[in-house]
Amino acid sequence: MADNAPPCFFERAQARAVGNQRLYFRGKRCMDIVAILCWLSLCGSPCSAAYALLIKLDSPGPVVGSNRKGSGCEIARPRC
Repeated sequence: MADNAPPCFFERAQARAVGNQRLYFRGKRCMDIVAILCWLSLCGSPCSAAYALLIKLDSPGPVVGSNRKGSGCEIARPRC
């Protein structure tokens, strides 16, 4: 008979608490992601620009380099 009994008040309350806890941690994770994206947009861009300027002043090549080999008009042939 005990197996067919409906869950008691404490079991239902515990299930609600677990659901609320999951919702809390999901919301907290979303807020963390939003906060880090805001921080990166405000602080990350000036730092990246400063690094790019330092690279440009230090080396003669482009800041964002390309690894092209050849003139770009050649057809790549597989090795046999």
